[in-house]
Amino acid sequence: MKLRRIAIIAILLFVLAFASFSTLGQEPFLFRAVQEFNAAFMRESVPAFTAEEAQSIALEVIPLVEQITGKKFKQIPEIAIVNRSQVISVLRSESTSDKNLPQSDGDVDYTSIATGLLGMYGKYDKTLYLLPGNLPPIMGFFGTSILHTEPLTKLVIAHELTHALQDQEVDLARFLTVTNSDKLHAFSATFEGHAVFIHDQVGRILGIDETLIELSKILSSKEPTMYENPLLRRDRMAQNKLHDLIYWGGRDFIDYHFQRGGNALLWEILSNQIGRAHV
Repeated sequence: MKLRRIAIIAILLFVLAFASFSTLGQEPFLFRAVQEFNAAFMRESVPAFTAEEAQSIALEVIPLVEQITGKKFKQIPEIAIVNRSQVISVLRSESTSDKNLPQSDGDVDYTSIATGLLGMYGKYDKTLYLLPGNLPPIMGFFGTSILHTEPLTKLVIAHELTHALQDQEVDLARFLTVTNSDKLHAFSATFEGHAVFIHDQVGRILGIDETLIELSKILSSKEPTMYENPLLRRDRMAQNKLHDLIYWGGRDFIDYHFQRGGNALLWEILSNQIGRAHV
């Protein structure tokens, strides 16, 4: 795959990754500080890959995701290459259907969310969205070599394809009428942990262990301390703890149960998460 060499600027989720830069409920100062950080360090770059390259990678990764999860796609999700403005439109559209998302732009900084996304699965339109313009700045922020661009893209696509399979098997939208925050965190940890667990296995099969380390560094959300203001630093630390609990705690939970019951047990747990959400 002919990936462009692009100037990488300092930055970041997700994510897969700085979506936690959402400023929900923060003081006006923190809201402005995060916006200024985004503007200074997170400028959208020339896309790191094309739609054709993403499709080619997906064709390589799909059989691996199916093999590892023990499930087959009934229908391969459409893959859409988008920029931040386009994904903001998707987020706004989803917010009108999802009780758990804020219902107005005044409640959330969509720009900050879009700044940190590498990919997302649209639970209502069943589309896998990729943001190749976010990858170079995120890699630059964490000092990740451009040699990891293609393997990182494979891991991101594997992660989002796992969400597509989850949706196929248990219908993720059924859960999204729940508003209890504890249940939402448990749900997120289970399903994000499963996606991390699967993309880890894909990476090992492909022999890209070093790239897995780089992605772990990105997903750890433990970016260098660049916040001089203690309020912003404290807020970010709290977000980091929740983020790590969802991604890494969730992955360890999934791995624990996989060792005891394999995929059969994992899919039972995933299905039961949906059931419990309505108890």
